[in-house]
Amino acid sequence: MKHRHFHVPGKRFPTTSRHTNKPLKQNEESDFYDLFQPIPDPHSENFRRLVRFCTQNATAVLASLPFFLSELAGIYGFTVTLAFLRKHSGRRIKLPDDPKRFTQLYGLPVTTSDYVRLQRVCGAEEYVDLSSTGGVLTSLRRIAVADHLRRFDKPEDTARLFGVTVRYTRKLREKPAVYPPASPPSMERRN
Repeated sequence: MKHRHFHVPGKRFPTTSRHTNKPLKQNEESDFYDLFQPIPDPHSENFRRLVRFCTQNATAVLASLPFFLSELAGIYGFTVTLAFLRKHSGRRIKLPDDPKRFTQLYGLPVTTSDYVRLQRVCGAEEYVDLSSTGGVLTSLRRIAVADHLRRFDKPEDTARLFGVTVRYTRKLREKPAVYPPASPPSMERRN
């Protein structure tokens, strides 16, 4: 019997199990195919779900992000950081001496103290190479897979749910988590 597939650009995922031919569950908690694809539009529900995932797992997410993005998330929250990453992914970011110039270049209103913090993290470098969205989303997916394995401990189901191999899930389960997920009160920017 042929498996039905639903469309995700560049990939085909079955909608039925090969072993039981029962439909796979596709609800908000378990539908991760579209969550870890390229960063969605900031006004979409998937973007809000991605921000919610990052906020719920803030400790692990901040530890897995590149240093510049981690500092941005600490200052602005995940909503602004992911939107900034979506817009400037893979580019070289200039850190001018004047915070007002930074605001003009990238549209992020930054206070002098926050800008000094960003410059301190970057050291003497005038430019920062921003990661691609693919690398960041791979790290986020790894956190989600590890969290799912820790809660349910079923490598086969986890592999099917996230579109990874069973071998990957078993290796991830064997590797101890250095930064366990945490749920702080809020990582969104305070006004």
